[in-house]
Amino acid sequence: MFGNALLLNAFIWFSVSAASVDIRVADSGSLENSSLTNYVAEISQCADLIALNVGSEEHLDAVDLSSISIRDGQADRCFHPFSLSGAARLSPKVQLERADGSKEVFTETFVSERIQPKIEYQGIAIFGDGAEQRLVL
Repeated sequence: MFGNALLLNAFIWFSVSAASVDIRVADSGSLENSSLTNYVAEISQCADLIALNVGSEEHLDAVDLSSISIRDGQADRCFHPFSLSGAARLSPKVQLERADGSKEVFTETFVSERIQPKIEYQGIAIFGDGAEQRLVL
């Protein structure tokens, strides 16, 4: 029993110790109609950041950590906008360095889709009773 609890605690510590980075396109129109694409990197566990680099595989720019914005109401989440141009503009890269010396690299690849999405449903129904109702499409 004690061994299982210790293992569970170690797993929980490990799973929350890794940071996450979400790279988002700031303006979806820039994917298709521009030579410049704007991104926002949203980062968790900002308190122990000692270096942040953003860019692409071809070139990374160092970010002045004092320019990073803190997410409202979320003290340990921050974000930083950046832009890319050229051939690698659809493949942003974010590199973090932590106070403990660890480095993390996050990359994404975006594409512009020219086909508009279409939603089609076959029917609609309400299931359940009282407070436990669900709308099913």
